[in-house]
Amino acid sequence: MLRIATWNINGLRSFTQSQLKEALDQIDADIICLQETKLTGDVIDEQIVTFDGYNSFFSFSRVRSGYSGVATLCRSNLVPVKAEEGLSEVLAPEKCQDLVECYGSTKLSPDRLKQLDSEGRAVLTQFVLSDGKPLTVINVYCPRADPDRYEERLAFKLDFYHLLEARAHALVEAGGHVVVLGDLNTSHKPIDHCDPGDLEEFQSNLGRLWMDRVVTSCAADEGRLQLVDAFRQVHPDMREAFTCWNTQKRARATNYGTRIDYILLSAALSNSLVATDIMAHVLGSDHCPVRAQLEVQLASDPVPLPSLCSRFLVVGKQQKLSAFFAPQAKPSSKEEPKKPCAQAKNVAPKQTSLTAFIQKRPRLETESAAPNVVAAPRNAGAADAWRAMLSGPRPPPLCSGHKEPSVQHTVKKPGPNFNRLFYACARGEGHKDNPESRCNFFQWAPKK
Repeated sequence: MLRIATWNINGLRSFTQSQLKEALDQIDADIICLQETKLTGDVIDEQIVTFDGYNSFFSFSRVRSGYSGVATLCRSNLVPVKAEEGLSEVLAPEKCQDLVECYGSTKLSPDRLKQLDSEGRAVLTQFVLSDGKPLTVINVYCPRADPDRYEERLAFKLDFYHLLEARAHALVEAGGHVVVLGDLNTSHKPIDHCDPGDLEEFQSNLGRLWMDRVVTSCAADEGRLQLVDAFRQVHPDMREAFTCWNTQKRARATNYGTRIDYILLSAALSNSLVATDIMAHVLGSDHCPVRAQLEVQLASDPVPLPSLCSRFLVVGKQQKLSAFFAPQAKPSSKEEPKKPCAQAKNVAPKQTSLTAFIQKRPRLETESAAPNVVAAPRNAGAADAWRAMLSGPRPPPLCSGHKEPSVQHTVKKPGPNFNRLFYACARGEGHKDNPESRCNFFQWAPKK
């Protein structure tokens, strides 16, 4: 059995080493394809990325630091015979003997191909089955049509889809099997979306039209490229099977999400599919892993590591992946002795606590011991101000739907209310008919 998984990790450096190890152990796959690693060449050039028990193959963005990026992890006893970065040949090193090749035909210009591969969105690793046929795993992080640059990024996304299709088709035409997996940034059918809205508008989306042409839910005719949706082949009618949620709106708690992470198999390979599952219990990202199990056997002949392996990226001393992670504070066994001050002059006095200040306050006029003095009336406004300050901030208002404390938010959209504070229901976003989801409560916070 061969277990293959995909996971948009949303930033590799946001994990500690122990957190990542725990997540990979939970996924428990022979090949794990990660997207949105956000590790770029300016970080990697002087360090090697290694994972315990895995060899890794990275593609990094060449246009922005800390952006995009994918990585394919293969168990140490499962060495690919070839590995390559990018969907076209523009990134292929000269005289490299272990490239996957089979690029297919496309009408895209060389400049466009360079643009499409410059964001670090694809890594290919190739294995050989026991019957001698090649099996190519294409790990992709497909572009998103960013609303701020919608027309430009939509065209970029569709060209990326076109290039992906051409490469997969060429590999199948050459007599091999293909697995395309990763974050496709499109939910295919209305069943894959928590709120598809108008179905005609939903299905006319250009990304979905591409998926309609290329992706099917069952074994298809081998005469043309048809990629089988592994999850839908096993679970054709399962609803609310989502892989991505808006964590800022706590939508994961109500399972109000989309399915945009896929494992797609070439038609002949889909006959080997045994099981597939969405691993929503694995946390750490706004996506969750998806895993498939194939009944195939790889050739057992030992092969050298392909040159793309991250072991060969090191310049100087080899370092492990732990160097990239957020440091974990280590408890100290004993407190370090304080060093004496070099000068005792002009030392600022320690800040007096509020309690000590009140205890040492000047006597009010009503407490004056001077005879024949009429005390001034207490200032009620000042007393209320002190009382409000000492009692802390006001509690948030209760939401109208659940009568629970609301949560304060800040308006981030540019406009007249930018940076203004407001209160909303603390529960996660969800369907209106779900009583556990967020109610419509909204209230502006008082202006300071």
